[in-house]
Amino acid sequence: DEARKMWGGILNRTRDIVQQACIFIPDPVARAAMVRWTIACVRALHAHVQQGVDLRKTLAGRLDDAELTLLCSSEHRVVKSLHVMGHILKQQPLGLAEYQAMLANITFYYDALGGCERLLRTPIPVSYTRHTARFLLAWLTILPFSLYESCGWDIIIITPGVAFLLLGIDEIGIQIEEPFGILPIDAICQRAEKDADQIVAENRGLEKFASVLKSTS
Repeated sequence: DEARKMWGGILNRTRDIVQQACIFIPDPVARAAMVRWTIACVRALHAHVQQGVDLRKTLAGRLDDAELTLLCSSEHRVVKSLHVMGHILKQQPLGLAEYQAMLANITFYYDALGGCERLLRTPIPVSYTRHTARFLLAWLTILPFSLYESCGWDIIIITPGVAFLLLGIDEIGIQIEEPFGILPIDAICQRAEKDADQIVAENRGLEKFASVLKSTS
């Protein structure tokens, strides 16, 4: 549940920082760079917690070759993307309130990274899982002999059913130990990208709308 909440927060913060970039950053080049690297950060975090993610392929249409090389050559790609975002933010002529608001979102990504790494690096000890599996195996082996007198040959049906239920519970416990393997993180990342692109696209029309309001006031 903690992993699910963290990735829900990452999705919300991505929307927030993209919207802030569209509103607060006046330079369109810097604004676009902030949006690109925000998505790169989310995708890098995805690759950090799930194996088999090709980050270069995923971001091929988002970052140019130089940016991809800069990101993928780093030992810690999430930290690199956040570092780039910090430098982009630092160079913008923002007020103190706007700067602190955007910096707070970047800091959240650091917190989420730390939370994900804590879950990855502190799993339940293997001995716990092995002990549970051994106990279930022994218990299920003895079960038919214990119930044969009262259930007769029905035990042939009862034992597999009980084994299916108990071993299923054990498997669920193992998956909960590694939540990133079952979370739909790629779908969350795709949602973040779509929402970011939509915010950027709608911002152009909103800028014209706001300028019309300003001219008529």
